[in-house]
Amino acid sequence: MFVTSLAVGLAGSKFKIMRVKAGQFQKEIPKLKSNQMETITEIKRTTDYSLFKQLPNEINRELSVSHVNKVKRSMESKHLIVPILVNENMEIIDGQHRFQAASLLGLPIYFYVIAGYDITDVRLINTTSKVWTPGDHIISRANEGDPLYKKIIEFMEEFDFGPSTAMGILTLKSGFADMKNDTLEISDQSFRRAYATALKLKTISKLVGEGFHESHFALGFCDMLTVDGFDFDAFVKRLKKSNTKLREELANGASRKGFKLAILRAYNHGLAEQNKVSYPEYG
Repeated sequence: MFVTSLAVGLAGSKFKIMRVKAGQFQKEIPKLKSNQMETITEIKRTTDYSLFKQLPNEINRELSVSHVNKVKRSMESKHLIVPILVNENMEIIDGQHRFQAASLLGLPIYFYVIAGYDITDVRLINTTSKVWTPGDHIISRANEGDPLYKKIIEFMEEFDFGPSTAMGILTLKSGFADMKNDTLEISDQSFRRAYATALKLKTISKLVGEGFHESHFALGFCDMLTVDGFDFDAFVKRLKKSNTKLREELANGASRKGFKLAILRAYNHGLAEQNKVSYPEYG
């Protein structure tokens, strides 16, 4: 059995018939009564990229090369049918990065036509759309029953970490790309290390405030734990004795590098030169 949609209209002979085996769907398409739905447009498919027009950069935002590359990697993994939107002049209203990525890979363009749309509608679409955040991915997969993501949520809840901070401590990077590509792996050893790190961060928070919840602070601290000679207990003792300025600096590092430098200064404060530690990146 096939579900068939014939693409007609603009340059009709250049558009192909889309055929999908019913068995490919996870669930049977429900039989709907005619008064329950109506067809307002059709999804078309073509590999004739010359049919499409980009809105001028002067009025539309420029293409992001990095985002095109991200979309390409996603399409190489699995080419989902996510149609782009064009107007009656074949100007791309929504989906310019998907169009660019698909054309670079030689993949067909799926699209639909809505007449009358222009740059004002482009701005409206991009103003109201919301991309998936790391938290959205974590919650969705945990609700599907994925044990790894359930463990991540337990870790977040125990220490009141946001998604970025939790993933930073667990993976020592953002981990977001791995989540989107469904390649995230976190070993039991990494969880044990993360819990030990989180407990240390909690201890520091009593001295410097809530800054330990920031992902940059957490990652900077994780980096410092790898430094030869860095003694956490000694660091806590020095923090207790340090002046207010040092504590404020530690709580407001602003970036991963900034926090590492602040931790170094706080740790080395009052030490003889031969007893000071250094991060390899800074000497």
